[in-house]
Amino acid sequence: MSQRLDGVPRLSDGTPWAPVGFGSLRRRSLARFSWIVTSWLCAGSLSGCLDRSGKPGFLEVTPPSMEFLVRLRSDGSEHKPLEATFQVKNGGGRPVNILRIEKSCGCTQPRIAPSSQIAPSQWARLIAMVDPPLHGERRVELTLTTDSPITPRVLITITIQVERTPPYLTNVLGDLSFRSRADFLEGRTLEIHGITTKGDERDPVVECNLTGALLQQVSAHDVGESRDANDLFHFRIWRYSLSFPTESLTGEAVGFVRILDPWNPLAPVRSLGVSLSPEPDFVVVPQRLVFKAHQREARLLVRGPDQVVKVTARCSTNAIEVIAVAESGQNSQMLLLRRRLDRELRLGIHEVEVVASTVSSTWNKTVPIRVVED
Repeated sequence: MSQRLDGVPRLSDGTPWAPVGFGSLRRRSLARFSWIVTSWLCAGSLSGCLDRSGKPGFLEVTPPSMEFLVRLRSDGSEHKPLEATFQVKNGGGRPVNILRIEKSCGCTQPRIAPSSQIAPSQWARLIAMVDPPLHGERRVELTLTTDSPITPRVLITITIQVERTPPYLTNVLGDLSFRSRADFLEGRTLEIHGITTKGDERDPVVECNLTGALLQQVSAHDVGESRDANDLFHFRIWRYSLSFPTESLTGEAVGFVRILDPWNPLAPVRSLGVSLSPEPDFVVVPQRLVFKAHQREARLLVRGPDQVVKVTARCSTNAIEVIAVAESGQNSQMLLLRRRLDRELRLGIHEVEVVASTVSSTWNKTVPIRVVED
């Protein structure tokens, strides 16, 4: 080491001399200062520091789906809701909030316990009470909507298979919405499906709670069969017609048709809604007509919202003449369609144009006539 004129001690190569350990001491001081600042920043929000350092939260469901097999007697007396419980875990480093639960049908009531917010590495339970069908299979879907960017939607499925001993009813179908006056007079059809045993000809009990309703069985027939080790089963369809032919029926109404299982008085009662919304206009019954080639005559009934003053009609073929007959009521008129034997009636589609008048309005309607072979 040598002394220069500037008074700074230097080494033999001219490098300024400093005491050993001075540089390492400065680095240690800077590191300590950085740690103090970081600790101070985190002191106000420890969870924020953890959130920035951890993974986003995400949900894992165990099991992701469940299947149930239910065996019922013919009367369905063991029919009761099932409970399905799923474990929902947050596998990430931040809390996850379950915002809502969407369900595919009204047959289930799901809930989250103990809380819809799940902390990192913690569990919650999804509990769903599910109403099983009376027969066959039901698949229920539950969708969890969350605030997690990894699992924003989580799908959970529940499948229930029901085995039931026949005989019993399986389904009820039909649109019993009455709008036009043709609906009221001609009626609407409902179908009842069931499984019966060999030789059993009992029919369902069908009732309507609305005044003026006319319920009639149209048909009952087998559409298939199945056999097990002990018996032969028939798949049967019953058809019923519901109409309201009374003159006094006015205004809107809501009711139902009730269907009772003839074999199982303890089985749940099935029902179909009925709505009456009559339109204030004219109607021709039937709305379309099938005329056989050698048929001599047919009839059309014209009805209006108030007293019918005049009805005229004309057919597109001169082989059929239209004759107005005596009134069948203040707001109705009968038309007789008679085949002319001196003219050729061709097969195919023809039309009858009907014009009806009341004191306040005039109305016209075209009724198609299909002529077919005998």
